[in-house]
Parts: sequence; structure tokens; C-alpha cells
Amino acid sequence: MRRATWPAALLLAAALAGCGGSSTGPTPVPTPTPTPTPAPISGAYQLTIDQSKDCNLPGLPAHFDVDARSGGTTSQPELIANLPGGNTNLELDLLYETPLTVHGGLGTTSPQAIGDGHYTFIRAVLTGTLTRDASGRSQVTGGLLVGDISIGQAQDDPRSLGTCTSKSSSWELTPR
Repeated sequence: MRRATWPAALLLAAALAGCGGSSTGPTPVPTPTPTPTPAPISGAYQLTIDQSKDCNLPGLPAHFDVDARSGGTTSQPELIANLPGGNTNLELDLLYETPLTVHGGLGTTSPQAIGDGHYTFIRAVLTGTLTRDASGRSQVTGGLLVGDISIGQAQDDPRSLGTCTSKSSSWELTPR
């Protein structure tokens, strides 16, 4: 019986030796090309706010021209954006969590005109990922907005057409 197991062992060893490719060593893993980190956002931008599918408010998406600038660095670098001329009736205040991600708040201190006789009042928390546009400027597209968006027909009643509280609205901050 010893002779019968010896040939079987040799056949098994020969079969296993043929598996796994060449004996020249492991195939080298290609080095990924690093993606350049977007620069901090600064200058003239357009802020776009859109409602989630849960909402049915008129007048959205809303577009605002804003001026973005560094808010300095405390524990983390900060980005602040307001309406042109330093108008703080709309304020975007974000922290750079990493060079590629931001989170923070967006709020209006008074109803803001968004066209077609509609006004909006916003209180929200935002998160987003920085990318570069075709010209190389940093931007946020497809960001998540969690909070309240109200729409009205009169500046003194910004909620007359409804308020939507959603966990899945969206926002963008793109160069203009």
C-alpha cells in the first residue's frame, strides 16, 4: 500500500506546482497617480440650494451669488461665504474637516429673494466634498443639506408657501 500513496503524492505535488503563475516573483502593483488636493475656496462663487424629493416647494433650486473667503484657522481651517459686499443676511460657515471635505452651517438672518416673487428662509447643516472645476478652481457639487427650507411670496412672510425639513436636500458652491 505504501507504493500506491507515493505516486498519488507526487501527482498532487506536480499539480500544485503548476498553479499560481511563474516563479519570477510577485507581479508588481502599479503606483496610483495621486489626485491633486483642491485649494481652499476663495473668491466669487454661486451657492445653489435644492430641495429633496420629499419636498414640494415652489421656486427651487435657489441660486445666490456669494463671496467666499478664509475665516482663519482655529482648530481647523474655516470658510465663510456671504452675499456680495459683505452682506451677512445669508451666511455659509464651513470647517475643512480634511483638505477634501467640509461641514458646517448655512443660515439666513432675513428672507432672501430667489426670483419669481419668492423668498426663502434657510437653517441647515451642510457637508460636502471639494473637487476642481475645469479651470482648476475648487468647488463643492452634490453636497448634502440637512435642515429647514421655507418659501414664501412676501418678504414679511417667508413661510407662506411652505417649509420642508429634510435630511436629504442638496447644495453646491461653484465658481462664477
